[in-house]
Amino acid sequence: GQIRAIWLRNERANALNQLGRFADAEAEYRKALTASDEAYGPRTRSTIAFGGNLSIAIRDQGRYEEAERMQRDLLALATELEGADSKMALGMRSNLAVTLHEFGRDAEALAEYETLVPAVERVFGAKSAQSMIDTFNRVEILNALGRHAEALADGQALRLRMIDFAGPDHPFTLETEDAIGAALTALGRAAEA
Repeated sequence: GQIRAIWLRNERANALNQLGRFADAEAEYRKALTASDEAYGPRTRSTIAFGGNLSIAIRDQGRYEEAERMQRDLLALATELEGADSKMALGMRSNLAVTLHEFGRDAEALAEYETLVPAVERVFGAKSAQSMIDTFNRVEILNALGRHAEALADGQALRLRMIDFAGPDHPFTLETEDAIGAALTALGRAAEA
C-alpha cells in the first residue's frame, strides 16, 4: 500500500535525478517526503532517507546553502535517532562533505572527512565501497588544498585497496590513479605519474 507508493515516488525521483532533471526530481522528492512525514511522522528514518535525497537534488541545482542547512539538520536527526556511527548518520555526513566541497569550502569538507573516513571504516570496513568513495573524495580535497604529499600517500594506499576490490581497470581505480598523478605532478615528480 502506502509505503510502496511512497518508495515508488522516491525511485521515480531517483531516476529523474540521474537523468539530470533536478527540478523535477526535487518536486518528486518533496512529495515523497511529505507523504512519508504524514504517514509515519516527521522524525523517522524515512525523513532522513527522503530528506537526504531531496538535499542532493537541491545541491545538484547549485543551491548549496539550502542543501547544507538541510543536510546538517538531517545529520543531527540521524545522530539523535541512531547515533553518530549509524549508517544513516554516516551517509548524511558524507553528503554534507560533498556539498561543502562543491560549495568551494574544502577546509570544512576535509574536516568532515577526517571524522567520516575512520568511522566508515569501522562500520562498513576499509574495503567497502563507501569507505573507498569517502577516502577518494578526501584525496581529491587534499590535492585541492595543496596537501599533495598526504594526497599521494592516501591515494597510493587507496589504489591498492581498489585493485583488490574491483581490479586495475575499474573506472574508480583509474580515477584514483589520476589523483595520484596530480599529486606527483604537483610535487615535481611528473615522470612518476
